[in-house]
Amino acid sequence: MDSTGIIFRGDDGRTLTWNDVKDLHGPVRYEIVWPDAGLPEAQELHTRGRDAGSADDYQAAIAFFEQAQRLAPGWPYPVYDEAFSYLLIGNGEKAEELYARVDEMAPRGFFTAKVALDHLRRERKGTIPKGTYLKLVRLEFESDTKVAVKALKSIVSKNKAVPRAWQMLAALAPADDSKLVAISKGLACDPDRETRGMLLIYKAQVLAHQNHRDQAITILGELATDPASTLGVEHLSKLALQQLIRGPGGEFRREPSNCYGTTPGQGTHARFGGGVVDSDSEVRDDG
Repeated sequence: MDSTGIIFRGDDGRTLTWNDVKDLHGPVRYEIVWPDAGLPEAQELHTRGRDAGSADDYQAAIAFFEQAQRLAPGWPYPVYDEAFSYLLIGNGEKAEELYARVDEMAPRGFFTAKVALDHLRRERKGTIPKGTYLKLVRLEFESDTKVAVKALKSIVSKNKAVPRAWQMLAALAPADDSKLVAISKGLACDPDRETRGMLLIYKAQVLAHQNHRDQAITILGELATDPASTLGVEHLSKLALQQLIRGPGGEFRREPSNCYGTTPGQGTHARFGGGVVDSDSEVRDDG
C-alpha cells in the first residue's frame, strides 16, 4: 500500500484503496438489493415457500414462490428458490429455465444461479451427464471430507469438464500443490464467472501462502475492480485483500449457498439461498 492508500492499480487505470476494503465484513446481502424485496406480502409467501421446502413439500413450495413472484415480479429470490425446488424433484429443464430468468434479473450474480445455469446447460447439451449438478449440490453438505473428495474425483474421472467439481476439490485439497492442480483444471474448462472468480481467489490464497504476496494482490485487485466480476466474487476479493493487508489472523470461509437446507431430500431445507462470509475462517465457497 502506497502513501495515498492505493493497494491495487490496474494497467487500465482501475484502482482500489484501503478505504474501499477496510470496513467490509459479512455476506453479500443479495436478498435486500432489489426494491421488491421490501414487500411484506411477497416476503411472507417466500418464507412459506421455504418452510414448505424444508418439509420436502416441493409442490407447495413452488406454488408459494410463484405467488410471491406475482406480487414482486422484479425480485429474483422466489424465482431462484423455485428453480432449486425443480432441481430437487429432478426437472432440470425447468430449473434451467428459471435460473436463466434469475440471471437476466441479476446479471452480476445471485447466490449460485450462474453456477447452476452453466452446469445445467452442459447437462442439456450432453457435455456432462444429466444429474451431475444435483450430485454436486448434495456433496456440498457431505460432512466427511474423504467421502466428498472420493465422489468428486469420481465425477471428474468420467468427465473433466465440470468446473464446480474442480472448485470443490480445490477447496478441499489439503496441500498447495493439489489445490493448484484442481484450480488449473477448473479454469481450463471454461467456467462461469462465479466459479472462475472463486478459483482465482483460491489461487491468490495459495500464492499468498507461498509468500508471493504481490501476485496474490494483483489477482485479487483485478477481480475486485473488474466490472465483469459477480457481486460475490467482488466482495470476497475485497475481503481477501483486507486480510492480506492486515496480515495474519484469520482466513475466510464462504458457506454453502446453493440450497435451502442441509441435505436435499432429508427434510432439512430450512435455508434457501444462503451465502455467508465469516472473516475468521478460510476463503472457500463450498456451495
